[in-house]
Amino acid sequence: MTKKLILVLTLSVAVIMILFAVSSWLSLRTYKRYVEDNPPTTIPKSEKCSASGLVGHWTFEGIVGETVPDLSGQKNDGTFRYWLNDVTKFLYGAPKVIQGKDEKGLEFKGRQWVDVGNNNCFITEQFTISAWVWQEKDDVLDPAIVKKYPGPYNVPTIMAKSSWPYDGWWLCSTTTSVDGKIHYRDIDVGIAYGNGFSHVKSGYQLPLREWHHIAVSMDNINQEAQFYIDGRIYGAKQKGVPKWFLNWNHDLFVGEYDGSGRWPWFGKLDDVRFYNKVVTDKEALELFSNHVNPAKDLKI
Repeated sequence: MTKKLILVLTLSVAVIMILFAVSSWLSLRTYKRYVEDNPPTTIPKSEKCSASGLVGHWTFEGIVGETVPDLSGQKNDGTFRYWLNDVTKFLYGAPKVIQGKDEKGLEFKGRQWVDVGNNNCFITEQFTISAWVWQEKDDVLDPAIVKKYPGPYNVPTIMAKSSWPYDGWWLCSTTTSVDGKIHYRDIDVGIAYGNGFSHVKSGYQLPLREWHHIAVSMDNINQEAQFYIDGRIYGAKQKGVPKWFLNWNHDLFVGEYDGSGRWPWFGKLDDVRFYNKVVTDKEALELFSNHVNPAKDLKI
């Protein structure tokens, strides 16, 4: 073996070791950041929520620094968070305050979200999510990719409280393959129940770059779900919905799934609300009408 060959082999091994070390460091750093961005919080199961109805309301007005005020009166203020904190914040910046549905909204470029914390009011068997949503683009555009991975594949997330695939739920816009056809932006709610997960589908395909009001009520006690699009009932009330496991120790996120950067929202959100109850059809219409006619007195 010549000296030249020995030198080449030595350099090759050194390069491989360096790449392995860098890769390991990045992996550990990513995991460390993920743990930091998803701090477990302990809430005794015996405690009750002190409020009923609207327990979180983020209009994205009056943001100070990286703090997003909660207008529900429950003091569930949100905080801007980032995947791989410093890197993502440098590359993408904070969620941008933009013109929303009527006043201010937030624009998410992926890898950013609002963390609104964790408390007893978010740990509930019955809830309603209401939000104005505007999706910029599909993260997965190649039908061949979707066909290769049938079923829920890419799920840009509007709101989530989950540790997939173990427990909780997430409201998302799902890319799916159904009966050999590609469907984009199907609004649905993913649910997890320990040994598996499923998606409760609305059947509504969200148009790109348009504001639409999305609301969904989930009832784990009666195993029911009801979607509302632009204030109107969308589809029949779904019965026999699989029961999900309550998520106790994960924060509620707006614009992301779990802080891992897998399923971020890419678009705009405005007037995001969380209720720890099932709203009526009339109340769902009021949530929509409040923006179409802001002078209307919203009493929910």
